[in-house]
Amino acid sequence: MHLVIISGAARPRERSNTAKIIAAFRKGYEESGHTTETWYLSDRRQWANAAKAFAEHDNLLIALPLYVENIPASFWNFWRDCPPKQYPVRS
Repeated sequence: MHLVIISGAARPRERSNTAKIIAAFRKGYEESGHTTETWYLSDRRQWANAAKAFAEHDNLLIALPLYVENIPASFWNFWRDCPPKQYPVRS
């Protein structure tokens, strides 16, 4: 199964604790025979590709840093501009 991971952490990937957690998760996930792609919203140049991956895939993992009842503004701005996903209704 292919999984799209979107990191909403505000810190650059090199200094992000969220990126370290994603790396450990990806390692185990890929060792199980699955594939991943990861987009880091701290790099604004990745937003278009992240939005495209968000729209095209159903298996998504949104990784956010631990904030107290908040999300980073950069993630909110990205999320706000993504079109809504349409999932089929299952009985």
